[in-house]
Amino acid sequence: MRLNDEKKEITVAEGFWDKRKKKGTFKSESNKFKTAVFSLEKMHEIFKLELQLQNVNPLTYWAKLFLGIFFVVVSIIWWIHM
Repeated sequence: MRLNDEKKEITVAEGFWDKRKKKGTFKSESNKFKTAVFSLEKMHEIFKLELQLQNVNPLTYWAKLFLGIFFVVVSIIWWIHM
């Protein structure tokens, strides 16, 4: 809403320099708004991923870690045996 009001003020401004100044201000405010929206969207995506991770059983991570270590040891023993 605030950006729309500022855009309307640009058309009302009198003089070339006044319009140019207001356009520059509007453009910088618009860019700040765009970057804020972009960062919020990224944070929202991360938040959704974190919610999905919370639904997973934590024992699966420990089981994967244990199996990974076990198979690394088996592979090393197998490689040494050859």
